Amino acid sequence: MPALGNCQRCGTFFCAGDRRDVDGVAYCAPCGNRPDVDWIEAYRQSLLGRRDGWAWLFGFSAIGYLIFSANLAANGSGALKLLAIPTLGSAITGGLFFFGKPVARILLVVSTLFWGSVQLYLLGAWGLLPTLFSLAFVATALTTPRNRLFFRLEVSRSRLKKDYQKLADNRLARNAFGLGLLALLLPVLGPLAIIAGVVAFKRVDPKARPPIGNGGYAIAGIALGVLSLGVGALWLTLGIRGQL
Repeated sequence: MPALGNCQRCGTFFCAGDRRDVDGVAYCAPCGNRPDVDWIEAYRQSLLGRRDGWAWLFGFSAIGYLIFSANLAANGSGALKLLAIPTLGSAITGGLFFFGKPVARILLVVSTLFWGSVQLYLLGAWGLLPTLFSLAFVATALTTPRNRLFFRLEVSRSRLKKDYQKLADNRLARNAFGLGLLALLLPVLGPLAIIAGVVAFKRVDPKARPPIGNGGYAIAGIALGVLSLGVGALWLTLGIRGQL
């Protein structure tokens, strides 16, 4: 077969059969399949079927529902005793969610709607706000890229890229920013924020595979660290003057 071009990584000629296009760049098959080249797909594979924070949250909540259901069945009376059944259903839903059973996604919505209707019945209009909050909470859980990947559902490359940039890209830069915020209250953390920010900023490389960004967080961490040292110096100066 005729050669169509050169791999952008190793320079090898490729034909139509062994060409791999990754984000608009042409590679030969071996290079195109490398995790440092198709890093978005590598990121997807690293999260596929892996429990996220939502799975753990609903798994632990299942234990709470189970205990609550047993308590209602043993000590409840009248309508409260009847609520032991849907409470047990919520426990089962949480357990199925924790183990990645697809039906749990549907049951979670049904359970949320049921408890929302109970709140509306008991509280009237006052139950509308917590019901809407619960629905928004569940919608967020079901639509996050990591939870969809836990259930082995499709997630677009653009969403995966945003998720990577938000949660996995240059974490030290975000840590520097967090340290900088804390340093405003505890100036002793200022030097740590500055050091972390400088190291994180040096790591920034948009041309790397995967690209390393979040330079803005690193700069903000440095700035907050410097500011915290100034605040600490001001507090110390005022304290000394107060004693004099």
